[in-house]
Formats: sequence, C-alpha cells, structure tokens
Amino acid sequence: TFYAAIARLNDAIRLTYLSVVLSNWALFRFYHYQNLTHALWYVLALGMSALYIFQVEPSLRSPEARETRHTFRLFAAGSIGLTALLHSPSDLPMSLVAAAIGIVFVLAGLAVHVRAYLFVGTLTFVSVVLIQVWSAIAQYSFLIWAILIGAGIAIILFVANFEARRDRMFSLWQGLVSELSTWE
Repeated sequence: TFYAAIARLNDAIRLTYLSVVLSNWALFRFYHYQNLTHALWYVLALGMSALYIFQVEPSLRSPEARETRHTFRLFAAGSIGLTALLHSPSDLPMSLVAAAIGIVFVLAGLAVHVRAYLFVGTLTFVSVVLIQVWSAIAQYSFLIWAILIGAGIAIILFVANFEARRDRMFSLWQGLVSELSTWE
C-alpha cells in the first residue's frame, strides 16, 4: 500500500506494480507457512495480479490496444480457470470451487462488460458441469439413459421453439453479437 500511495501521489501508476510483486511475495510466504500447496492458490494470485496490471497499464488503455488487452485478459483469466478445471475431476469440493470461479468470472464479465471474463467464466463453468456429469455417468451407468433422454427432449424443445421464432431468434442473436462487439 505504501507504493500504491506514492504512485497515486506522483501519478505514476506503474509504481503500483512493485506493490503487486511485494503483495504476491507476502502471499506466497503466507501460503508456505500455512502449508497451502495447491497450485490454484498460486495461480489465482498471479492471475489476479496480471489482470490488475492489464487493467491499469497506460499503454493498454488506448482503443487501438483493445484486442491486445482482450488477449492478455483471456490468458490471465484462462490460466485461473484452467488450473481450477484441471484439479476439479479429482474431488467434489474442488469442482465446486472451479464452478464458483466460473460463475464469478461470468458475473464480473457482465458487470464490467469485459468479453474475456464472460468467455472464460462460461467455458469454465460448462466444462466443470460436463466433467461432473461424465463422472456421474461413469459411476452410475443407468444415469446415462436418464441424461440422454433429458438431453433429447431439451434438444427437440429447443429446435421446435427456434423454428417457431426463427426471425426473432436471429435478430436476438445479431443484437447479442453487436452488443458483445462493443464490450472491452
């Protein structure tokens, strides 16, 4: 916070990067002393630090750097989501954490209109759900029939609804795509 205050007073936002590095160092020491060895803790700290840097970096604030900013955000948020996702099949609590991370990214994307958060959150959440469904199917073979019948009915209802309202759905889709193109 000392370097953040100095950066604020001197209008030199890049000084806060030193504060971010020192905060990460303190967090990593805390993790070490608390025996928190799970990779998600470390990737979460590094990913959130990277997201902060990509948000406040002056060279990335211009409209011309929009796609570069989006790519960097995808990489940082994606590393958090992927790490949570890779550890989720092993146990249910970690799956809940990965799903929560996905939901938080989706909500953050909707709140601040950032496509990268929305994309990563949606992909993480859907992947966790599919992994857990697959895991349940592997344990309970009868469940596959119930899921396939439910999915078949849902697909039939979706297609019938889509055919009945095709023009409205296309205009809704085009409106959604044009709205997303204005987001960060």
